Amino acid sequence: MTYVNKSIVKMLLLYGLFLAFSWSCTSSKSIPINVPLYEVQVSGSKQNPNLLLFLDHSCAANDSIIKSLRGEYCVFSILKSYPNSADHLNSDHPLNREKEGFEIYQELSKRYRISSIGATGFEVYSTALWVQAVPSERIIMYPYFTGSLEEYLLQAVGTGQPAFSPSLGDPLDLLKILSEPYPGEGFIHRYPVRYLHYIWKQHPEQLLISSKEKLVFKPIL
Repeated sequence: MTYVNKSIVKMLLLYGLFLAFSWSCTSSKSIPINVPLYEVQVSGSKQNPNLLLFLDHSCAANDSIIKSLRGEYCVFSILKSYPNSADHLNSDHPLNREKEGFEIYQELSKRYRISSIGATGFEVYSTALWVQAVPSERIIMYPYFTGSLEEYLLQAVGTGQPAFSPSLGDPLDLLKILSEPYPGEGFIHRYPVRYLHYIWKQHPEQLLISSKEKLVFKPIL
């Protein structure tokens, strides 16, 4: 007859439970969504409240933000990708993303209880346009900076610092482009110029002033 040390069995069971819990908190899975061009990845414990997080594709802090939020939320990371640059230039606009974000919320809220909503980078602007129209416990925003894009670029010019990263060029050049009434085509920070032209004088924190009691505002830069 083979005898098994009960303490060893207990330790193995506890270790297995620990691994299962760790996996549920850190692994991610894709879920289907009916809004075109969007993908949704879910990560974190199912025991936590659900958070919709709209991601700026170029935001280098996305992974660290998701990791920090997973301790408190089950995070639904939402990302929009275009198949080609022509479609991106012709159709991407904050008002379109406002409509799409609201549609995504409506669809997911029928399948999950949504506790909070957040966004990173330039997705803060389009999310701010609709998020106050839906119920939520918290609104968690990670903009690149405090204030408007115009103010940020003016400050960068005054201090001689590059905007976002050296690859984006001289902030004075960006100011000249965005200050034009019809700024033309092209991309800045993976967004069409006309997208940033529409938002560049906006202050997201002012758009969300009526929700300030539940607003968490954490500038990245």
